[in-house]
Amino acid sequence: MEVKTATAWLSIEVNVDCPHCESLINLLDSEDTSGYSHNDEGYVLRQACPDGCWSEEHKKFEVDEVRCSECGETFNVRELDW
Repeated sequence: MEVKTATAWLSIEVNVDCPHCESLINLLDSEDTSGYSHNDEGYVLRQACPDGCWSEEHKKFEVDEVRCSECGETFNVRELDW
């Protein structure tokens, strides 16, 4: 019997609840953030998956002026839990 090989894939989301309407927003999905990409040049991913100790780096995580696609309100994100 032949042993088959499969390829794995990695799926990454960086989610936050809008503090105005509580909608779930994936900061890596421009449809969730009113067409604006917060991950230009890997900005969000570099903070979410940094070199070194993640727990210390995640305390410094920040994304400014996120616009919710549901309610249109803007908010800032500070820290990242995982």
